[in-house]
Parts: sequence; C-alpha cells; structure tokens
Amino acid sequence: MGHDRRCGVVDHYGRVYDPTSKKLKGTYKGLRILDGSIVPMSLGFNPMLTIGALAMRSAEQLKGELSKESS
Repeated sequence: MGHDRRCGVVDHYGRVYDPTSKKLKGTYKGLRILDGSIVPMSLGFNPMLTIGALAMRSAEQLKGELSKESS
C-alpha cells in the first residue's frame, strides 16, 4: 500500500495501480486487492480486525463508486 505507484502496488482502498497510466495514481478499473497482503508492515499478534476494517472500508468506497456509475 502506497501513496502512488512508486511507493506501492495498491492505494489505501486496495485499488491496483496501473504502471502504464500517465498519472502516478492511475489505477486499473475494477481491480482491487482486499486482504492482508496490502498492509505494508507487520500488524502484530492478531491482524484480523485491521484487515477486516480495511476490507470493509474499501467495500463501502466501492459501493459508492458503483452507485455513482449506475445513476
């Protein structure tokens, strides 16, 4: 997870950066990674709540994106 494609593979919503995009923060449409692999460092003993919170936050953001597209 990083601020742009120079710092990570995904953004804070799990959207995968497109290395061919002219914009540093350009992402692939419809492609997300929503599991523990996006966390940039060790979370400690039990990372389940943090990973679940990241996935739920990303799902809410995706829901908003899809509702805008359908209207």
